[in-house]
Amino acid sequence: MIREELILKLLGYNNQKLKLDMDDLFFLNKAKINGLIFDFLDSDTLEVDQTLLDILRELSSFNYIRNVNLLKEAINIDFLLERHQVKRTWIKGIAELFNNPSNLKSRKQFDIDILVENPYQVRDLMMEYGFTYGAYDLHGNWVTANKDEISSLEKEDYELFPLTKNINLENLHTKVNPDTLTLQRVFKEGTHYFTDVCLDIHNELTFDLKPAWILKNGFFPTMDEIDEIWYLLNKSFYEQIEGHSLNLQSLIVIINKIRQTKLNHEEIKNRLDLTGFYNETAVNTMFHLANGTIDDSELNKIVQTFMHNFENYKNHSVPS
Repeated sequence: MIREELILKLLGYNNQKLKLDMDDLFFLNKAKINGLIFDFLDSDTLEVDQTLLDILRELSSFNYIRNVNLLKEAINIDFLLERHQVKRTWIKGIAELFNNPSNLKSRKQFDIDILVENPYQVRDLMMEYGFTYGAYDLHGNWVTANKDEISSLEKEDYELFPLTKNINLENLHTKVNPDTLTLQRVFKEGTHYFTDVCLDIHNELTFDLKPAWILKNGFFPTMDEIDEIWYLLNKSFYEQIEGHSLNLQSLIVIINKIRQTKLNHEEIKNRLDLTGFYNETAVNTMFHLANGTIDDSELNKIVQTFMHNFENYKNHSVPS
């Protein structure tokens, strides 16, 4: 029950005091919320067992190291693409880190995403730069495919097959369980540690939307606020609320963006109308969730769906 109460707290719906211990570590890591916990430690509404707190602090340091490396690599890539006059837009998590560097410790990143007009041109540039086809899975295993499989997958999707480049992490020493580090995207090979830069090159947004008006030149272009909100709003609705994603971090991020923006419900709705992807249920649900006007039964359904997805994942995996 405490995890349901924690979800409600992170969404802004629970002021009761909660206590977390080591049994909650896997849940925090899997839901990508271990960094967000620190926002509540000064409020006297969340108590964390000292052993768990020590591990969360160490993981936060690793997360900072990883995110700094991801951002450095993304900026280097951006300079390269600008030299080749590639119109582009950085999207999702890496854009959030660039625009809000205060999140370098707390935001958990799996990959970096870029939206471009000609993905194959960018792919070739990235492979010359040192990237290779493939990615590490959630257990730290390297996964790739042959040329025909990659070509077939890319024709059916809105993004290319992942490209990855490894970055060595020098002078890193830790007693944290390797499986826990793997969930943090820090891997061990022999006696040294490394992290991965996994690049997802998009030629469309999730909804088959052609991105021409979103693409830009200049230094590290990101989406305008109104486009970022409708895009993340829809993505989170279909993935976390209607789907099976365990990325609670993404849902919390967009809910907070809706709360903080000066844009209103009608402006977001009108922008979505222009794209042709307006879903009244998605927009209303997310705005009600952000504004505190969501029906109790609907809120409970969101929490229970997430917990069902987590238990289903846990029962089909073997975490240490």
